[in-house]
Amino acid sequence: MCCLFIGPSFISAAISVVFKHIILYCGQDYSKLKAKWYPYVFIGTDLAAIVVQCVGGGISSVATTGDADNRTLMDVGSGMLIAGVACQVANMIGCGIIIIDFFWRYQRRGRKAIGEGKEILPSQCDSDRNVPRKRRAFHFFCWSLFAAYIAILIRCIYRYDHLADVQATHKCCH
Repeated sequence: MCCLFIGPSFISAAISVVFKHIILYCGQDYSKLKAKWYPYVFIGTDLAAIVVQCVGGGISSVATTGDADNRTLMDVGSGMLIAGVACQVANMIGCGIIIIDFFWRYQRRGRKAIGEGKEILPSQCDSDRNVPRKRRAFHFFCWSLFAAYIAILIRCIYRYDHLADVQATHKCCH
């Protein structure tokens, strides 16, 4: 069970750290949040979700030890597990919204500023745009990161749905 709680969090953490570096590469002017804060915010909230899940798992484990199951304690533990996974889902969705906002700003506002004659600071990404190999590699990297993000998000949603079904079945049958 611990691997199910912790495993995807390492990938989520990697995504937020890599996103920080993408922001630095593309230009921090397009981000609402300083690049250095992305890992702190998203790893911190993911860590909090893991702690909630671990506490819920511990409570559920205590509820099932001994001769008789403590249903109330089991429900509290299951609820905490579900809340922890819901926090992970919210964390991933929040991260996705901020990533989309950044890329939207980078694509649209940068072009708008150029069209209006405003000077924007060139980024390393802007310099590498003229090198087809680097541009393709960066696009491939971003799409790969997107695929990893979607896979982790699907896993979190599936895990939430699964735990909610288990709790509903448990309450219905006991």
